Amino acid sequence: MSKYHHINSLIKLEQLLETRYEIPNRAVAREAVRSESFPIIEGNEAKDAESEKSQILSDSASDSPFRAEFEKFIFQHPLRFTDYLLRQIKRSPAVAKQYLPDPRELDPVGLEKPLTGQINTGVPGLERMYLDRVILMPTSQCFAYCRFCFRKNYSHDSREPDYGNPQDTFEKALNYIRNDERIKEVLITGGDPLMFRDKVLELIKKLRTIPQLTGIRIGTRIFSSDPELITEEWIRPFKKLNSTSPNLPAGRQAPISISSHLNHPDELTEECMRALLLCTQNRIPLYNQTVLLKGINDDPKTLIDLFRKLRQLGVEPYRVYMADPLKGTQYLRTSLDEFTQIKKYLRAYASGRVVPSFVVDTRIGKVELGTDAEIVQRKKNTVWIKTAYTAGIFRSMDPNWEIPEYCKQADDKSLIVEYEDSLPLSIKKKKG
Repeated sequence: MSKYHHINSLIKLEQLLETRYEIPNRAVAREAVRSESFPIIEGNEAKDAESEKSQILSDSASDSPFRAEFEKFIFQHPLRFTDYLLRQIKRSPAVAKQYLPDPRELDPVGLEKPLTGQINTGVPGLERMYLDRVILMPTSQCFAYCRFCFRKNYSHDSREPDYGNPQDTFEKALNYIRNDERIKEVLITGGDPLMFRDKVLELIKKLRTIPQLTGIRIGTRIFSSDPELITEEWIRPFKKLNSTSPNLPAGRQAPISISSHLNHPDELTEECMRALLLCTQNRIPLYNQTVLLKGINDDPKTLIDLFRKLRQLGVEPYRVYMADPLKGTQYLRTSLDEFTQIKKYLRAYASGRVVPSFVVDTRIGKVELGTDAEIVQRKKNTVWIKTAYTAGIFRSMDPNWEIPEYCKQADDKSLIVEYEDSLPLSIKKKKG
């Protein structure tokens, strides 16, 4: 098992990387924020943003380094990675950009917590957004902290309790699921649940006693963070669970599948590919989810390379996600137009077997533009997306659910949700 590095100091990071971390002076940072990070705002609408920008950029010595602010930010949003991942960070810029901090994270634009469950389950660590599935989070701990993670502003402090008393929480979650027969799938995520394999196995065994469940999924970055953990012995209990179920008759057990999160071909090292093959060859279906990240994998040829290699390994390229409008991550976000153009390229130049769905996570649920959703209005970088969701769907899960302030109802009762786009860099420079 790899050693973990938990870093909340810029000096410690520089020592670990054995290099001086390049921090731009304020003049350079000002230009970077203007051209790449802050949205286009004109007239009176610019006042609040300008005020926030001034906190970062104004200084009597405008050309002096601003290491102090960046150091404070790293303390608030620490780094964590394994020995294995550290080797990949030093080897690949595409991997490094996913985990190393960037001064542009000081950009105040974006939401603190862009995604939370719409339905109040009353159970810590159990989130619900959809009628037929729930998210169960037995831990908030991760092998590594991604700089673009939508849970970036949640607590990841191992000294703090995750979600209350685990045993009580699990029992409450199991009862909630058992008491609503519409729930057919459970996604176990976090955090990264495979940091605690034995606890996850115990939880899965309990979930499989619930007869209506048709699938149990596990979300993880173990394949890119610590693939050497996965051995024949490590995978054997999952294989056994997918082979037989002592509690349910044949054909009614909920199969286990694992969702990998790989964003770039550089992550497909020998160790990673060996771990993926161990799963697929031992009756553990794998499907991959990718986040589209500017400057990392926003080249369609890079994505096709990744997805073809995954197919060769028996992994389903499942989804590409638009990066969420999270505070401080604008420098990693493409625009919706760029997102759609990349999707079109893949449709034209790659087999359907290697082209995943291109999905946007809105605050009321996932949508695929051009399929079950469409942009019906735009004002600068704010768009309104008409979805297939209705108030009736949410109220069937929670009678007290009310349409949130960032939604409105269309004439056909479908919900239209507000979403923050990231405009193309060329447009920002033209109007900035």
